[in-house]
Amino acid sequence: MEAACEGCAKLPFRSDSQCQALDFSVSFKEDYVQIGLQLVSASAYGAILMEDDIKPLMKQRLTHICLKYIKNVSNKEGEQVHIGLLMVVCHVVCASDLSRFDLDTTHRLTKILVRGFSSNIFQVSSQFGTKFQAEAAKARTLVICTLLKLLCIAPKSVDGFVLEMVSGLLRSYGVSDPNTEIGCKLVTLQALEALAHLDGAKAAILDVQPAVITILSSAMSQKSSLLRSAAVDVRNAWCLVD
Repeated sequence: MEAACEGCAKLPFRSDSQCQALDFSVSFKEDYVQIGLQLVSASAYGAILMEDDIKPLMKQRLTHICLKYIKNVSNKEGEQVHIGLLMVVCHVVCASDLSRFDLDTTHRLTKILVRGFSSNIFQVSSQFGTKFQAEAAKARTLVICTLLKLLCIAPKSVDGFVLEMVSGLLRSYGVSDPNTEIGCKLVTLQALEALAHLDGAKAAILDVQPAVITILSSAMSQKSSLLRSAAVDVRNAWCLVD
């Protein structure tokens, strides 16, 4: 988890009390390689959490370590979220029973997700997205699926983030390839529909309603009939908000 979140970790491979440090930024000069290694580390952490045979206490301990780290990170305003940390948060949310988390914890998780919309995986021209298109697409899909779970199961955790979420979801829809990332686009549309029905967010939704409807109208020209049908349903949901 440390390697995924910070790009460096202490590896206790030596026999003495000192630990050998692994720092991606020192070992690999290219930013896109560092990002790729953070994604791999986060994926390994997620695979452990998702393991069927993992003992509940072990899973609880791994989750607690992550949440303790996130509590410190979420207090740092203005800093860009590392993609590794973003993926770790996604794995924790997807692998956990959110009813066991208090509101403050889910709010912090949502805050990191929202800040993650400005990361490289949501930028068309990023070097990582260009060289590792498949990995960037999978990461985008995981972020949107995580956000959708929070919207459906812990809707109070997204209070105050409606505008940022709409902006991020529209960016995700625009960046996703309509030929190879239909799944990502569909999940994004589903999250937009869930936002339209979110309690207590009517004022914020009305502020962005015209822009969302315009973009969804253009989405109805997609080649995929599945995407066109979904775009129509979501657009209708947003039109009915008044």
